[in-house]
Amino acid sequence: MATSVKEMAVQIITNPEFQKLQYIGGGKEYHNEGSAFVHSLLVFKNSFDIWAPGFMNIVALLHDIGKIYTGRPKENGDWEYPNHAKIGADNLYKFIPECYRGTAYEGNMNWFIANHIKPLFWTKYPEFCIENVELARLAICDLKGSYSAKPQTDKISFLQSFINEYFIRKRKGELD
Repeated sequence: MATSVKEMAVQIITNPEFQKLQYIGGGKEYHNEGSAFVHSLLVFKNSFDIWAPGFMNIVALLHDIGKIYTGRPKENGDWEYPNHAKIGADNLYKFIPECYRGTAYEGNMNWFIANHIKPLFWTKYPEFCIENVELARLAICDLKGSYSAKPQTDKISFLQSFINEYFIRKRKGELD
């Protein structure tokens, strides 16, 4: 049983299935890091700027595991990953310790992985709730772990505005 984030991360990173991310291209438009493996490690590293060691750091590490099963090169030399978030959530059990399988821990992790792409496409704020705040934070880690050909500062600013507004409204007592 993994007793710390560090131990669990080592188990995941050394998992032969996770190692397959090394052979999945990053994608020229959004991920020039070289591979989905490097990107995942960068997002994991960034997660410690936002969260104390715990659950969300492991979510950050595993957010793109679906790319193992969906990543395919396109004719132009770039990569695509259709439905990687959902497929990653469906395959989460391959990466987490057995003691967490079938628990609320796995269920919550599954939800974050399945939904990690959504904040990148919010055109207006979704429901103001702590789950969406954490999803926005995960998206910021993801964007900061991407050496993108397209600047992502507008998306990061938008997501940070959502987070800030949530906490302002929470302090004012407007939210439960």
